Amino acid sequence: MAGFRLQSMDQRSSSYIENIQKNIRYLSLAGMRWDEKVIRQSKAVGISEATEDSMYSMYYNQQSHAGTDIGQHEFIAFFDKEYPTRRDFLRRFAMNGEIEHVIETIADETIIFDDNNYFAYPNTKNLKAVLKPEKAKDIVNDLNECFKKVYFAFNFNNSHDGWHYLKKFLIDGFLAFEIIYDGEGEEAAKNVLGFKELDPVSLEPEMRKDEADNEYRVWIQYKGDSERQRELLDGNLIYISWARGNFISRLSYVERLVRSFNMLRTLENSRIIWNVINSQYRMKIIVPIGTQSEVKARTRLAELRGMYKEDITIDYQSGEISINGTPNFSFAKTYIFPSKDGTQTEIDSFAPQGYDLKDTEALQYFWKRFIIETKVPNSRFSIGGQEGGGGGGESSWTSGGDGIAREEMRFSYFINRIRSIFQEILMKPTWLQFCLKHPEFAKDKILKGSIGLLFTEENLFTIAKEREIASKGAETVNNLMGVMQPTIGPDGMPLEEHYFDPKFLVEKYMQYTDIDLKLNEKYKKERRDQITRIRYAYQKMGLGSAGGSEMGGGGFGASSAGDMGGGTSPFGPNDLGAGGGTETPEAPAPEAGGEIEAPPPTQ
Repeated sequence: MAGFRLQSMDQRSSSYIENIQKNIRYLSLAGMRWDEKVIRQSKAVGISEATEDSMYSMYYNQQSHAGTDIGQHEFIAFFDKEYPTRRDFLRRFAMNGEIEHVIETIADETIIFDDNNYFAYPNTKNLKAVLKPEKAKDIVNDLNECFKKVYFAFNFNNSHDGWHYLKKFLIDGFLAFEIIYDGEGEEAAKNVLGFKELDPVSLEPEMRKDEADNEYRVWIQYKGDSERQRELLDGNLIYISWARGNFISRLSYVERLVRSFNMLRTLENSRIIWNVINSQYRMKIIVPIGTQSEVKARTRLAELRGMYKEDITIDYQSGEISINGTPNFSFAKTYIFPSKDGTQTEIDSFAPQGYDLKDTEALQYFWKRFIIETKVPNSRFSIGGQEGGGGGGESSWTSGGDGIAREEMRFSYFINRIRSIFQEILMKPTWLQFCLKHPEFAKDKILKGSIGLLFTEENLFTIAKEREIASKGAETVNNLMGVMQPTIGPDGMPLEEHYFDPKFLVEKYMQYTDIDLKLNEKYKKERRDQITRIRYAYQKMGLGSAGGSEMGGGGFGASSAGDMGGGTSPFGPNDLGAGGGTETPEAPAPEAGGEIEAPPPTQ
């Protein structure tokens, strides 16, 4: 590790840290060689290379700006020198009740805890479709075990910290954690012990090279501070950002709400001030000054101006209104004016002149503009049975797809985009924990790409829409399967056959992916093999075929009939190309106790 030094938080020697993290650096190298090869083979000038002085030229520092144009990299808070000030403003801004309501609505939709206090589980659905059956079970079990270790290390199982971290991410736009491993002396790291939250502003990425000229990334914390400077391997850090380094974007979600909310707040304040001003009864007093000098008259007027001055302020945090420094204001005002020509005091009343702002219809427009900016459906702001707090009928919560508004679908897509970023705080350490147990898979990109995170879902609108698509698709497939075309049979006799293939219709109208269909084929093959084994066992015992009563009723019998060619549904496995024979109505079905010679296991 020439030229590479690490300092521990308890001031242990750098060699100690190097020894226990030797395999962590290997994991940090995994996956970097591909980007390096792409950069070296590139011949064009990337957008970041052409604008090297731009703050959007993220890591690789002065070594290789081309790295920012390969893929989508996180935005680095360190390079935006104004970000600390903006973050302080955003945190204060998020304390407004309306903003807090929006953030919590999004957090409630994104992080949903089940009865076991889990808000997500490893998604191994795609993994099962690409692994060999003899290895799939062990790998899936190990991944689930690694995920639980990480989840427990975050203490998510005993708290709602995941929900709070998401709120913080929506406000700040950045989250960073140190991954802490075990290991003592010469012993390599074997497990993730815990996590420590770090300030994203303090972290700056740099690219290094080892003795074999392999590039790897390190993160320098508090660079230039002799007492606090640290260096962390990429395998020791989780870093997520709302913005992307090579795209135009807000730094955080809350930042998009500033303009529309401030306009709404300004109009609200104008109505408040108008009502306060117009609630007072005003008296006008004209005082003659006679032959007093101009200096004395001005002095007297200044005294009167200070006495009757109206200074109105509104506290944005508490909503309190103060006039001349006091929260209590009088409902009557007296104004005194000097007059040289008068001989007696005149007392009269007057009304202030200005725009009539008692109408609040204009607020509805800007309130709707604010709701649009939040991306939260209007129905989520329902107050007293009225959508958006200003009319429009009751919010409709139905279980059928017909009651789903398009904005609810867009909102579910928005939530999924947030989850795709936030899941990194669990997915990265889970993968590293898995690689510590199985180093041979560290560079297996296919395996890594087949692992996802399945969030606990309670979005009734999304679930209802998916079910409606499946139901309508099944109805369409059934109808199209009734379309027949004439043909000639093997014996030369005319007959009719289905015009459409069921597999084609299922893919087109039920919107199942190739992975879904492959997984379905895998499950069907397992079921056919199970039926075959049971039939062999029954024949070996001299009991004949597995009857419906012997196998536990018609549930199993119906499945076996469909698999072995006895079914008539267009959705049967035979129509989907899963194997089996054709319909033979004259032969007794297995459920009826007929003898069927057991076929060999499917390949």
